[in-house]
Amino acid sequence: MNFSAWAIRNPVAPLLAFFLLMVVGTQAFFALPITRFPNIDVPLVSVSVTQSGASPAELEMQVTKEIEDAVASITGVDEISSTVTDGQSNTAIMFRMEVPTEQAVQDVKDAIDRIRGDLPASVDEPIVSKVDVEGNAIQTFAVTAPDMSLEELSWFVDDTVKRALQGQAGIGRIDRYGGADREIRIELNPERLDAYGVTAADVNRQLRGTNSDLGSGRGQVAGSEQTIRTLGDARSVAQLTETTIALSGGRFVKLGDLGTIKDTYEEQKSFSRYNGEPVVTFAVFRAKGASEVSVAETVATSLDQVRADNPNVEIKMIDDSVYFTYGNYEAAMHTLLEGAILAVIVVFLFLRNWRATLISAVALPLSAIPTFWVMDMMGFSLNLVSFLALTLATGILVDDAIVEIENIARHIKMGKTPYRAAIEAADEIGLAVIATTCTIIAVFVPVSFMPGIPGQYFIQFGLTVAFSVFFSLMVARFITPLMAAYLMRAEDAMDDHHDNDSLMMKGYTWLIKSTTGEWAPAFLVNLVNRVKLYAGNSENYALKGIHYFLDNVGFRWIGRFVTLIAAVCFLYYSVEALRKVPGSFLPPEDAGRIVLSIELPPNASLDDTEEKTDAIYAAVRDLEGVQSVFVLGGASPKGDLELRRASVTLNLIRIEHSLLKTLVNKGIGNLPLVGESLKTFLTEDIKNLPLVGQYAPNMKVEGRTKPQWAIEQEVFAKLRPIPDIRVIKLNDRGERDISFNFLSKNEEDLNAAVGILEAKLRQVPELANVSADGALPRPELQIRPRMDQAARLGITPQAISETVRVATIGDVDSALPKISLDSRLIPIRVQASLDLREDLAAIRALKIQTASGSTVPLSTVADIDYSEGVSSIKRNNRNRVVSIGSDLPQGVALDTATGAFRKAVADTQLPASVRLAESGDAKVQAEMQQSFGNAMLLGLLLVLMVLILLFKDVIQPFTILLSLPLAIGGVAAGLILTNNPLSMPVLIGILMLMGIVTKNAILLVDFAIEMRNQGMARGMAMVEAGRKRARPIIMTSIAMSAGMLPSALGVGEGGSFRAPMAIAVIGGIIVSTVLSLVVVPAFFIIMDDLSRLLGWVFGRMVGKKEEELRTLSGEELTELSVRNNETLTELQQRLDAIENRNQARREGPKIVPLPPLAAE
Repeated sequence: MNFSAWAIRNPVAPLLAFFLLMVVGTQAFFALPITRFPNIDVPLVSVSVTQSGASPAELEMQVTKEIEDAVASITGVDEISSTVTDGQSNTAIMFRMEVPTEQAVQDVKDAIDRIRGDLPASVDEPIVSKVDVEGNAIQTFAVTAPDMSLEELSWFVDDTVKRALQGQAGIGRIDRYGGADREIRIELNPERLDAYGVTAADVNRQLRGTNSDLGSGRGQVAGSEQTIRTLGDARSVAQLTETTIALSGGRFVKLGDLGTIKDTYEEQKSFSRYNGEPVVTFAVFRAKGASEVSVAETVATSLDQVRADNPNVEIKMIDDSVYFTYGNYEAAMHTLLEGAILAVIVVFLFLRNWRATLISAVALPLSAIPTFWVMDMMGFSLNLVSFLALTLATGILVDDAIVEIENIARHIKMGKTPYRAAIEAADEIGLAVIATTCTIIAVFVPVSFMPGIPGQYFIQFGLTVAFSVFFSLMVARFITPLMAAYLMRAEDAMDDHHDNDSLMMKGYTWLIKSTTGEWAPAFLVNLVNRVKLYAGNSENYALKGIHYFLDNVGFRWIGRFVTLIAAVCFLYYSVEALRKVPGSFLPPEDAGRIVLSIELPPNASLDDTEEKTDAIYAAVRDLEGVQSVFVLGGASPKGDLELRRASVTLNLIRIEHSLLKTLVNKGIGNLPLVGESLKTFLTEDIKNLPLVGQYAPNMKVEGRTKPQWAIEQEVFAKLRPIPDIRVIKLNDRGERDISFNFLSKNEEDLNAAVGILEAKLRQVPELANVSADGALPRPELQIRPRMDQAARLGITPQAISETVRVATIGDVDSALPKISLDSRLIPIRVQASLDLREDLAAIRALKIQTASGSTVPLSTVADIDYSEGVSSIKRNNRNRVVSIGSDLPQGVALDTATGAFRKAVADTQLPASVRLAESGDAKVQAEMQQSFGNAMLLGLLLVLMVLILLFKDVIQPFTILLSLPLAIGGVAAGLILTNNPLSMPVLIGILMLMGIVTKNAILLVDFAIEMRNQGMARGMAMVEAGRKRARPIIMTSIAMSAGMLPSALGVGEGGSFRAPMAIAVIGGIIVSTVLSLVVVPAFFIIMDDLSRLLGWVFGRMVGKKEEELRTLSGEELTELSVRNNETLTELQQRLDAIENRNQARREGPKIVPLPPLAAE
């Protein structure tokens, strides 16, 4: 069915359909969430177990290994990672992508429930939760108030701020950093405890049992129902001081007589600094699927109300990733519009007709806007990847319309009316347009369903391109012919005669004739004719063979095979060049933020961490380009809670993203001699011109011009003199640029191997700042009970541990007694004086209660000595793991650094128990390359199937596939010249190039087949195809390159992500377009010869297909009937004319017939 003809005859239906699509697409555009990256749903489950005071070694043996063994048997588990620190064990279980997250969480909970009885009784209840990998906090705020204490400020955030924000649409959670929670601290005097014969643990137990309100049943006094409550809560600190503590022998003492009671805040385990000032910070996380921009607007509105209600509190934003998200959104929209405008300008320059340009330009919004509706239906968002898809598709969306309108204009030149030309031209080009669109869809659909984390990115890209291209096909088949039929005029025709060809077109026609063998020099023709004449008259069999060859094959094969050999050589060197391009997962990006992980020696305290971070702030605060410095002490950027760790975030001044300034300063401004004077002229001299000066643009750069990598080098140079710190730079994903895990069950072998490797890798020039993220030994006090003596006194190791723990840090958080103050429960922490921790003799003198109720010094039942143990333990897949990572020096790609890393490891003799495992970006990149290769192979097979079905030919589709590698040379040249790695955006661009090159070849092959069907010789058919299709091919290629140009400049947020892809696409388009126009005609004839050869070889084995009459469509039957009626009418008119003449003769003079001999 000719859909275009139906649309032309019934214009109302398609116009209404696209009007409806435009309405729902516009609504969907404003409803789509705006995010930085696609919403990624990874089935990742966390199991967290806490045990106050427990060391990492104890937790690993008693808790972590039990949990790992329990979850390892769950179906679908892909990787198990554990981190064990003081008092806390965290195990992350990653499942394969096909496992539903809810099922993964439930399976882990069931596994933990089965082993709960095997865990120590003193551990808190294990917490199983889903890990949300939507990303980091979208905004971070600092809160300060001159008249509030640290605890009051923390409570203000927990109470007032969280109440205002939580529950609002799109807000996921609010996390507070720094500050401290309120608590009642009871510091017991050891001497008084000894005097009264009581221990801190005894006091803690009595308070836990007495200071509480409890439900006590119900009563029915006086015939009515009452509840019974026992109120034991002190209700105030003063009343708590008067609490009576029972002693042995019937004695008692007031709690206030045993020590000091303070209403204070908990002992700090972390701190926050913003530009050197102490602050309490909180971070806002968005809910899954919510728009970052909408959430930021909601947060701003809510916080404005909080500021108005609390004028003495200052809330300042210190980190805003929404700026980059919205900046990417604006930059992508500008790129789309600029690309569309450039594409339309190119079309106008070629067609030189405003009606044809308008019809082609309408295809852009009619194709792009309905795509937003499909994106909304599929749960996509407006992010870096989906905008990349739309940016790429900008040139393609107008391609089909250009091909249609150019063909219609050519038919008008034949003398047809625009109405008839639109119907016949659309029918003629229909198969080619459908084939090109189907091949692009066939390429992108398999990539959309790649497995793993890369598949989460590619699904939004591939399906967005596929649907937008599908809508462009609908526009090209319905709207473009319809508009052309009713809007175009007879004067809109295009010259289509050989005599009107330009000099360039005549040269191209001559080149095609040469490569296809349709033209040869005169001397060669004369030579061949003489050889044929001489050989034809000879009786020699060899000469007869030469005559037969020249008579049937001739010299035409020379040009074809020379073209084929040249194409193969070009392909070989292109592949070699592409192999030299280093690979990377994502291109380096100037994020405007430098995240540093600071690590101190294992014996460092929080005060030491604070001192070092203050020194770091003093060193970097005055660097050029640094806007603010945020320090979070007591935690690493990855969330590891240790007193000796800190996270330092340097927010840089926002980089300059003006397209005009980029063109002037980086483009024209870099030209020798002209550049500097032009920049000076634009910035200064032009202002002095009369009338013009006041309106002249100012090319002065307002933002940051120094790249982030240069600032990073200065930061490390400033931090190098600071002693006793290890500084590691992390990327936006919280990972090092390159990281490898080393696993072993033998801790000694692992530590030895890491020490050797770390020293060797630091000598590799492709790696920078090499360091191992392993557990360092730290000093510790080890209590070893003398078991015989302790047993005689009825003292157990558990009693010793509880007594020492309560005396030094208090009881575990879940077991602390509570007091009701200010309408909330405040924990009561009972412990000995803080001076006790600093005195080893005082620790040894701690009293331990015996079975008889008396007390003895700790030193009488146990030995206390200095020793060392691990500060933290990391495990991967039930092995001890140490991660060795490094930064990438400027200009070094991930593949290059990974290769150098692997080579250094291979050259090192490692213990047999130590093995290497990829992690971070290197692991994701390897997974992406493998999945991408499989998806491309499947895409090629689908393309081949589509072409075979559409062309109803098995051999000629290979002509189109053989043209695909022609773009490789352009991609390699573009990447090498611009020094860009082969990253994920570039792979996306290569996918798009497959569709573009296929489109060019389809247009040529389809027209040649059509000409052959009309009786033209194959050589001349291919020459005519090149001449007729060169114009639309070049036009669409230039339009797409123009649409990609704003992206290639890398201007705007996310520009560094789009630029490599655009550069690769532009290079590939230029090279593939030129080569396709030259190589495909020769390929076509070679493949046709191959088809004939295969037909001759297999023709004897396979029966011939019987020719069947073609079934005519209704439209063809109608046209045939009309023509027959016209013919019959004409014949009837001729018969009537003959009858009239005969009648006239009969009415004239009568002739009497006489016999032959009548006269005689």
